Amino acid sequence: MGRAPSYPLKSVDHALQVLTTLQTGATLRVGEVAGLLGIGRSSAHRLLSALVYRDFAEQGVTRAYRAGHRLAVHNTAHDPLEQFRLLALPALRTLVDDTDETAFLQVLRGRDVHFLATVESGQAVRVGDRTGLVLPAHMVSGGRAMLATMSDEDVVDLYSGSRLVADPRSLRRTLEEVRSRGFGTNVAETASGFVALGVATSGDGDHARFAVSLGVPEFRYRPELLGQYVSQLRHTASAIEHDALPADREQRPARDPDRAGDEDATL
Repeated sequence: MGRAPSYPLKSVDHALQVLTTLQTGATLRVGEVAGLLGIGRSSAHRLLSALVYRDFAEQGVTRAYRAGHRLAVHNTAHDPLEQFRLLALPALRTLVDDTDETAFLQVLRGRDVHFLATVESGQAVRVGDRTGLVLPAHMVSGGRAMLATMSDEDVVDLYSGSRLVADPRSLRRTLEEVRSRGFGTNVAETASGFVALGVATSGDGDHARFAVSLGVPEFRYRPELLGQYVSQLRHTASAIEHDALPADREQRPARDPDRAGDEDATL
């Protein structure tokens, strides 16, 4: 991702974010677009209507929007990320079986987090599928966990020229807290009504590029379960590292999935 323009056109940027998501093959509803972009439902509807008018999107019978015939959907058959997603799915399913909550696999791309996979809880009230969504990394639990594996200097360079972060000092404090805890949180910041917890994989370079997160409806979340959730997320991240990431693990120190840090953590 290049440097953000000095005078970004918000309407163009919003349209490009929606197109990027639709190009993955994901479907979007008006409310999801409003939440993704931080705009009202009426504005989201006008944006989608404009994309439909120009054949970049179309609305299905379920009223969800998908890529139109002018927008090529990426063929993921030979995509390394798709292979990674498939290899990571068994660990995500185990996490959902253990917690009965929805799990997500995320990848960090520049200043954004892309949701690669979702395994939904079987409960009637649950956090829904986010596959294909693209959200600012500093607002997402897994994104915060991945950013926290970077040095402060690298984070400053990443957000240089960006207007996404209104207060860089606040972001730095947030990441320091994430480093101390070993996990990221998102309490109804990107969508109302749910709590998200995220843990980054160890990674194989200068910082983590993947994360696992858990979405829990806010009414069902109980603080006394935090330690259990974080431990399960860490075990899942370790399993994904073992099963899906490139095989240079023998050169990295072993990771203790139950390292100290979550016992006294609070949201």
